[in-house]
This record gives sequence, C-alpha cells and structure tokens, in this order.
Amino acid sequence: MKHVSFLSGARQQGIWRDCGFEGTLESGYSYRDQSLLDLASDCIATQDAVTLLDEHYRSRPELIAFSNRQFYASRLKVMQSRPGTSQSSALEFVKIEGRRTSTGRNSAERDYLVQEVRAHIEKYRASPVKPTIGVLSPFREQAEFLDREIRKAVSLDTLRDFLVRVSTPYGFQGEERDVMLISLSIDNESARAAVYLNREDVFNVSIIRAKERQVVVHSIDEASLPSENLLRRYLSFNHFGNRNFSTEDILCQFSGEVKDRLEEKDINIWIGFTIAGQEIDVVCERAGKIVGIDLIGYPGEFLEHFSVQTYKTLYRAGIHVIPLSYRQWESDRSGCVSKIIGFLQRA
Repeated sequence: MKHVSFLSGARQQGIWRDCGFEGTLESGYSYRDQSLLDLASDCIATQDAVTLLDEHYRSRPELIAFSNRQFYASRLKVMQSRPGTSQSSALEFVKIEGRRTSTGRNSAERDYLVQEVRAHIEKYRASPVKPTIGVLSPFREQAEFLDREIRKAVSLDTLRDFLVRVSTPYGFQGEERDVMLISLSIDNESARAAVYLNREDVFNVSIIRAKERQVVVHSIDEASLPSENLLRRYLSFNHFGNRNFSTEDILCQFSGEVKDRLEEKDINIWIGFTIAGQEIDVVCERAGKIVGIDLIGYPGEFLEHFSVQTYKTLYRAGIHVIPLSYRQWESDRSGCVSKIIGFLQRA
C-alpha cells in the first residue's frame, strides 16, 4: 500500500539486486510509488479483463433493494433472490406515536425495541445456534439511550450469547447481524434532524447491516419530509420487487406451453423471474428445490440463449439452469418434462 509504506531508493535497489535482477529498479516495481493494484491495472489490456465485485450474497433481496437502486445503480446481483421461498418479509416498518425530546431521545421507540430484543431472545434461548442482534440509531443520544435500557433488561451473558451490539452507523462499519432493529428517533416536529440522514454514507451503512431480518421503527410521517430526502425515499420505496410479480405480459407460446405442462406435474412456475441480476426465462420449484430453464429459439422475448458467464453466475447463486430449445420441445415434450423433473429431484 503505497500510502503507508516507505523505503529509500537505495534500499529498494538493494532488494531488487537480492532478487537476482540486473540494472536499476524499474519504476513500475517501486512499491513506494506503485501499489500492487496499480501494477495489476497497468497490465490490463482491455476492460473485458476486469471483474466487478457485484455479487451480493449476504442478505435477502428486500434488505438490499433500496441501496442497490439508490447507491449502486442496480449493479448488484442479489444471489439470494428466490421465488416463493418465504411467506414472511425480511423487512418490516413499524410506525408508532413516539416523540423526540429536546435531548434527542425517543422513549416510545426505545420501549418497542427493548421488547423486540426480549422477544427474540426468548424465541431462540434454547436454540443451539442463536441469531445475532444489532440495534442501531443514526443519532448518538438515542443509541446510548437504547444501550443503557437493553443492558438493564438483559443479562450480560445473554447479550454475549446473541452478540448484541447497540450503536450508531459508525459502530456497525464492517459489522453485520442476523437481525437488525433500527430506531430512527425523529418525529414530525423534529424533521429538520432528518437532514443528517441525507448523508449517503451514514444512511447506506444504517440500512444494510442485516442478513435475515430488519425492523425499522419510526415516529415520523414520510409526507412531512422533503421529496428528495433519503429517508422519505426509503419509507416509500417498493422493497419487495418480484413479490407481486405478474407473468402475463411476457408469456409467449413457448413459455406458456412449458408452464402449463409443468404445472400439471405440481411444479410451481415463474416466467421471467430475476435472480442474481439475471432474468431467467422459466423458474421451477417443487418441494423447496429450484431450477431454471433457458428457453432458446422461439421468436420473441426468449429467443437468445444465456452466455456462459450467466450460467456460471447463476450456478454460484445456487441455481442450476437447463437449456431447452424450441426444436427439442416440439419433437419430445414428454421427454423434456421428464428431464426437468429429474433435474428438480437432483437439485
């Protein structure tokens, strides 16, 4: 790392010779002036050689949806996205009639979150694996208020068992928890404090620490905030994407026939469902097992086949994809259905 390392030119020249190289040290290999990342970048001949770290494995889709759209220009491929895998939402918003005091405390939100912590602990007290808990408020006074009350309500040993952490966004940098409980603290009379939440770095860290479940408790009406405020956008955003998904607009004859035949076999079907940033032509699910189908060769929405890179991405996301050409389907529909069922059984 060139910004923290220093060696004199003479010392670097000595190391160069010790490694068996002749002549003077080449400028490209001076790690006082050139980092390893710089060297790798200089060796790239084309941008085709660049791979972005854009696959998101950590959390469920609704927990990352807003940040993906707002901060990452929808570039993240959400690898945990699945159709019909859970009837419960990973993200819950709770509006209560709380009031923020002049010192920045909101007692109603505190009481609600303390009860949430207690309920979570009781639910998993006997479990060998205890889902971890994080409690966050963007405002330090509220975070410290919550911390004091939770420590009064829960024993130190239990807090350790569940790795309970209570802090501001800065205390959660690089941290994650199975369950995150968030107190926004502000009410309609203190909407000016929401200006602080308009800081993208603070806001983004605040809302993407959860892996499995997040509860956002707020005392403010979103309509009282300016239209461009990040909190207003977050509260009004559709976080659930595919949940109310309709396939009628993109059904073609090929996908429609496949859907009908597979549903006859008690297989759940979604057409054009997005997983890991890739719209899969047909997604099949039975008994919790999922495979995708790449429809090929029928004029319309699903004419082209997936690239090899797409197959690899979906495989890393845990989705096995079967290529199915229209010619295969026309010549042996029953055989194609049997093949798909076989893949589902082995998935």
